[in-house]
Amino acid sequence: MTRKHLLRIEAKSAMVQAMTTAARRAILIGVMKHKGKAGLGREIGVTGQAISQWVREGIVPPKRVAKLSEITGIPPHEIRPDVFPKPQDAQRT
Repeated sequence: MTRKHLLRIEAKSAMVQAMTTAARRAILIGVMKHKGKAGLGREIGVTGQAISQWVREGIVPPKRVAKLSEITGIPPHEIRPDVFPKPQDAQRT
């Protein structure tokens, strides 16, 4: 394995870690605001079990990010940086 390959793996790992931390934070804020996973699930349009899965995996499905962002105030690019670019990054493209 080359050094370049290892650096790519480390960068990807760091991004995934940041993504899962922000996603979990957003989910937990939503759970607290809605007094439970079932309440948050109803607001987003999924089951409480789906919310539990998101917490375990640390990933929110892209089609649910906008609603979770609206509920929590956490920007979509923090919840899923792999799908939603930062606003300044989007302007560059």
